[in-house]
This record gives sequence, C-alpha cells and structure tokens, in this order.
Amino acid sequence: MIWRDVWNDTPRLVILSEIDAQDGVISDAVLFLLELLPSPVIVSDADGHRLSVTLPPDLPEGVGKYPNLDLPVETLNEEKQINSDHSVP
Repeated sequence: MIWRDVWNDTPRLVILSEIDAQDGVISDAVLFLLELLPSPVIVSDADGHRLSVTLPPDLPEGVGKYPNLDLPVETLNEEKQINSDHSVP
C-alpha cells in the first residue's frame, strides 16, 4: 500500500506498507518525510481512501526515511473527506 499527502504534486509525506491499515494502525510502515509537517496528517491511497495519520513525536532527524513504524490512523468520515483541502488522486 502507498499513501501520500498529495498525488497531483510532489508529496511531503509518503507511507509504504505491505498491508492496509488494520485496527487503527498501519503496521511495519516505511515513512518518507520530505518536509516537516504538523501531526496528524491527512493521507490518501491511489483510490482516494483517506486516513488521518499521527506521526511519531520523536522522529530523531526530522526529514528522512523511517522504517519499521507502527503508525496510528483514523479513517475519515465522508464529511471530513469532502471538507478536506487535500487533493484526491
């Protein structure tokens, strides 16, 4: 699975994982943080399904690649998706 904060421009955050989010967590994810962002961050997959992802507060180097993370997520309801200013793929 691939989640990005934007699909029609250069992303500031990309998350890779072998499986979809389950039980409120993206498990064993690889996080590519290309710009420091406030948490939570709204991301979407290629089909436009959106999640609110809570970033770890203690990323040691800020911008960079972080493997093997378990990231807490919340599935956004339809109203939040419609009112979001993030672009849908």
